[in-house]
Amino acid sequence: MPKNYDESVFEISKDEQDYVKRAIKLFEEKENSFETRYRSWDSCHNFFNELYKKNHGKKFEELSDVEKELALLNLSYYLASWGMYRGSSFTLQFDNSIFKDVISTVLKDDFKILWNLNLETIKEFYNETDDNKNDVLMRLIQVGNELNEILKPYRQHYSTKSDVRVKQTNEEKEVSQTLITKILLGTICCCPAYDQFYYSAVDSAFNNFFNCYKVKNLLKRIVKNEEFFKELNADKKYPLMKQIDMAYFTIGLEKDFYENYYKKYIVNNIVPRDENKQLRKYLNQFYYKYDEKSPCELHVAFTHDEANKAKAERYIKQHFVEKEREK
Repeated sequence: MPKNYDESVFEISKDEQDYVKRAIKLFEEKENSFETRYRSWDSCHNFFNELYKKNHGKKFEELSDVEKELALLNLSYYLASWGMYRGSSFTLQFDNSIFKDVISTVLKDDFKILWNLNLETIKEFYNETDDNKNDVLMRLIQVGNELNEILKPYRQHYSTKSDVRVKQTNEEKEVSQTLITKILLGTICCCPAYDQFYYSAVDSAFNNFFNCYKVKNLLKRIVKNEEFFKELNADKKYPLMKQIDMAYFTIGLEKDFYENYYKKYIVNNIVPRDENKQLRKYLNQFYYKYDEKSPCELHVAFTHDEANKAKAERYIKQHFVEKEREK
């Protein structure tokens, strides 16, 4: 049964709106400043956009030899550049031909309404009370299930730790939502990638692509904040779901950076060691306190130039260290 979430979870505050815009800008800066992996999505999605226009409704076997080769290469390289071929991934044990049926699936006319999913389409098919009348929701669940069924035999065949066949637990046999949603983001572009950074950046109401109600919650949040998403997607440079992915990936990445590096840096370099114990207590809550007051500013300050880094360090000292000394 779905959890009854407070309606406030669907609101996007002015602070969060600013945070999202700034996060997208940071993502774009990273993409444009160097020949980074961030560009692999553009190559992959642009290729599949053109492939779909020319070949929608066809199966992989019906494509030309060149189209087959390029489709497999574009998809597998994009997935590799975004961590889906790391050592613990079952995909590492296989040739990229395992994606033949995946490509046939994303070319299906069944999923026509999902291609570059936008606000207008979500609104057109959105139904608050009857999920069966929400065609976008039903198609998202359908495409996720179909990709899962295609890849599950490969996932079940090998352990994640070697290229030998072993007995696995039920959990180990499952295809991850990260892989499924990265495929969908790079091809159809109908959802964000539910990776560790997106997961940590969003409320629990929106963090599971395999949960029908949580997918519906994401659609509901978009509809409830229609004006913001209209503004966000005004220039049409990126599809809506790619923008959502860019924003919350960056927010989650910066949060992870803060948790794993920033707190340690402050403790070890800014504050005298005899005060470290008390400071740690504050730093465990610092991210959330600062985030409510001025989203993203701390993360941006610390990850960029030295002047902003110094500014952030001064903020820490003035608002936490010195206040604690006064007690």
